[in-house]
Amino acid sequence: MVVFAKSMAMAWDPVEYELAKENLVDEIVVNEGGYQDDYNDSGNWTGGEVGKGTLKGTNYGISAASYPTLDIKNLTIDEAKQIYRDDYLMAPEINYGKNRVAFKVADISVHAGAGNATLIVQRAINDLYGGELLVEDGKMNSDPDKGTLAAIRGAIEVIGEDGFIEYITNAQKEFYTEKIAADPKHKSGYKKGWNKRANWKPASR
Repeated sequence: MVVFAKSMAMAWDPVEYELAKENLVDEIVVNEGGYQDDYNDSGNWTGGEVGKGTLKGTNYGISAASYPTLDIKNLTIDEAKQIYRDDYLMAPEINYGKNRVAFKVADISVHAGAGNATLIVQRAINDLYGGELLVEDGKMNSDPDKGTLAAIRGAIEVIGEDGFIEYITNAQKEFYTEKIAADPKHKSGYKKGWNKRANWKPASR
């Protein structure tokens, strides 16, 4: 296992970072849009699969599959934003640092799930180093000196936030392409929107 140095990326001014985080939450809500209950979208079902559980839909990106007990249709925008702050931004901040990479990963977590976001990052790291450095299992190793966490910090150190975000973006597109290929009947209509989401990048500071 390759061991990476801990990232020495420049720290973000705390006030500036908190403002950027609130801007991110606002942007996610806009990107996700309002209420929809597409029958063929597995995220809209409380059981996480089409036809399983109750069709409650998705609102501001908050899905019935992830939050089966919530009143999705009547969820307010402020409630959705708080869920993003608590459930989607805290873990990336801890694992990636308070930087733009954390913002990118948080956005992927909203759109594709936290496990898939980690898998996409693992694939980006493998692409960066041209080999199978990490097992693409969607699991975050918490050891700062080896495994996924160390590789993330090493990648940011080596190519910077913008460079690593490019690799993540490409891996995200590949992930969506594979997902569509696996179920073209139900997923092909999402291709344009998913690629648009993959191309999203946090604003430069």
